[in-house]
Amino acid sequence: MLGAHSFVYDGDFDVLNNYAHEDYRRFGYTERLVSPFWTPSTKVLPTEHGFGFPLVISVPYALGGITAVRNFLIAISALTILLVALVCDLIPLPASVGTLAALLLTCSPTWQISSSRVYIECFAGFAFCVIFSALLVSTDLARRYRGIAAGFASFLLVFLPFIYLKYSAVCLPVLAIAVIHPDIRKVRGLYIGVFCAGITALVLNMLYGRQAD
Repeated sequence: MLGAHSFVYDGDFDVLNNYAHEDYRRFGYTERLVSPFWTPSTKVLPTEHGFGFPLVISVPYALGGITAVRNFLIAISALTILLVALVCDLIPLPASVGTLAALLLTCSPTWQISSSRVYIECFAGFAFCVIFSALLVSTDLARRYRGIAAGFASFLLVFLPFIYLKYSAVCLPVLAIAVIHPDIRKVRGLYIGVFCAGITALVLNMLYGRQAD
């Protein structure tokens, strides 16, 4: 949250001054916090987990503070439940399978607890469901917008590891499968999405990369 606050009010992801001003008290902290990356010689203090996710939640934060961020993440979590059912339908599987999968996710205590917490996991779950839905749509030769779907999926597959590197363990194999899939690899949008994601990541890294070292 402190990274999103810094971006909205300072235009950067250097949270050194935000710790000094104790801006974290806006989010319910009552005790003084010290970043684990801080040293007496620190001149630039990056956010602890990079600037990708703070950048994502900066829009709802600018509109309505932490309450809007929580509502945004709750909405994303709810949409993910519907997307899980959609993925099962697109595979295709019997309708009962998608219904059961959505019900299991809805009743999961971990998903319920995480849905309003300011962590990337639920957003990543949403992104992966969007990716799988888009890729399944792009395999259908009769679909009118399969190029857009493939481009959107490939954009997320390249950009999601930029938000949080650990997701490259899933994104890179899925992208490789998409590239060699006999139906998906022929879709021009797949490569346009990769190119756009690469340019976006490059520009963001040029602007804010030094604040994430």
